[in-house]
Amino acid sequence: MKQLRRLYLVAISLAAGGCSTNGLSQVPATTQVPVTNVSKLQFAVGTAYFAATNSVGLNTVATFRQVNGLSASLVNTPTITGPSNFVVPSPNPQMTPWSGNQSAPGEGVNSGMGPGSDAGTNHISALQQSFAPAIGDTFNMSGGVFSSGFGPFNSDSSGTAYMPGVPDNMGPKWPTYPLPFYSPYRNYSTSNPSGDANFFLLGPPSVPYFKDGSFPGGFAGYPAGFTPFAAVPVSGKYQLQVLVAAGNASSSTFQASATLSNLNPLPALSTPVFNEDGKGGGTFTVTVPADSRIVETLLFVRDQNSSLYFAIGPLKGSGTLSFVLPDMLGNCALQTLGCENGPNAGPTLSSGDSITAQAVTFDYAQFEAEPPTNTQQTPAITGASGQADISISPELMQTY
Repeated sequence: MKQLRRLYLVAISLAAGGCSTNGLSQVPATTQVPVTNVSKLQFAVGTAYFAATNSVGLNTVATFRQVNGLSASLVNTPTITGPSNFVVPSPNPQMTPWSGNQSAPGEGVNSGMGPGSDAGTNHISALQQSFAPAIGDTFNMSGGVFSSGFGPFNSDSSGTAYMPGVPDNMGPKWPTYPLPFYSPYRNYSTSNPSGDANFFLLGPPSVPYFKDGSFPGGFAGYPAGFTPFAAVPVSGKYQLQVLVAAGNASSSTFQASATLSNLNPLPALSTPVFNEDGKGGGTFTVTVPADSRIVETLLFVRDQNSSLYFAIGPLKGSGTLSFVLPDMLGNCALQTLGCENGPNAGPTLSSGDSITAQAVTFDYAQFEAEPPTNTQQTPAITGASGQADISISPELMQTY
């Protein structure tokens, strides 16, 4: 639980209560600490190569943290503005309609995580929270930037702190954003995921096991920290502006910029191959081409039946890399600390489960910049070139 709180909770005001001598309550003294005094915003851009569609998009990485690595705010409104010749693509009319809340991100009832009113502009934006239902921009009202990138986790008037697996109720009930945004080839719904979009969450074995009662039951994994868009990247300066509104204090605006200078993407990855061991796990192999820019590769696995998310790595090097998925990382029969190592452990995958897997290479140390390991306020989020380039493999879909 402590690790989860370190991801999402932030205290920007302190209050001390008291009573008057006649027994009547009085307004407590309040000390406000401006969020600008304790928080820093970072932003990086790069290319994103999508092997499934043989296309190049824009990758973004952002951190918005306090000194101790916690998220700077629980609700904010981000806007990414690209060069004047950067264009957000128009929505694909073939996107599967989403039949839920009219406030779904992107296009609302036509949501495919599309651009909404951002289409045709040079900005990728969110809507500031209001009491009126609204459909519109890419991130909508639920989307903000936190300690580990963008996500649909803005707190609402109830004061709830949302997290992957329990997203803001102003959007669809996905555990996090299915990526990339603006995918023109996606046919996506919560009950029938397919196409080139996937959820990228850091789960075990790359991070400590958390299905042991130490975390809320709905927690699905840690954000992976990168957010790609199926929008043609152009050279130039990209700026991220984040508005942190306040009801009883002045609002704050943070800005960070990044420059995209090299449009040469990282090479294409092969589709992962999975060799099952028949015990709940197995070994994935992915071919990583030789490229001096590549720093590491991660493999993301999703069990669609159990809604469990796993991540393996990061692995270094090129050639055929092997990613081992342990056998007993599923839900424990009895959730107690360390249960994954005892008789109550559950199989990672069960016979008949449908799984998806995608590999991602990075030209920067992506995994090392993310919670729960990294609690720095300003971790390194670019590689030697000053960019944050990634390459995403085609998606493997297989029945265990």
